Amino acid sequence: MIYKYELACREAGLTEEHTAKIRRLFDVEKKRLARDKRAREREGIVFNSMSAFVEDESDDEVEVADERVDVEAEALRRIELERLRKILEEFPREDREFLLFIFSGRQSEGLQKAYAVKNGISEMAVSRRKARLVKMLRKRFFRAL
Repeated sequence: MIYKYELACREAGLTEEHTAKIRRLFDVEKKRLARDKRAREREGIVFNSMSAFVEDESDDEVEVADERVDVEAEALRRIELERLRKILEEFPREDREFLLFIFSGRQSEGLQKAYAVKNGISEMAVSRRKARLVKMLRKRFFRAL
């Protein structure tokens, strides 16, 4: 069975490799949803479902598209986040922790100052370290494309 997102990938001109990555993401999400459903059933939590009103005459799965969601953009965002996570894993632990701390909030300037005070270093040193690490991150991220 060809899913709608696979057709969308073909229409968008994505390679089979990218389509396979998207398929894996959807498969993981489908398995997670199935686990959640089984857990709800064990707990006796019942949601109203259209499947209760429709007789299923086949084993084929039915996929209903949510027009409010840009599936392609969401799949690409997840692929990029996974690639970013893998690249960050290559960084030394203290550099990863530094980046996560600096970018953990909306006001990174305030976090830079807090990091500088906490570690007894100048804000300029924090700023330079941040710029160096972000430059490395960008270089590796875009090289991976």
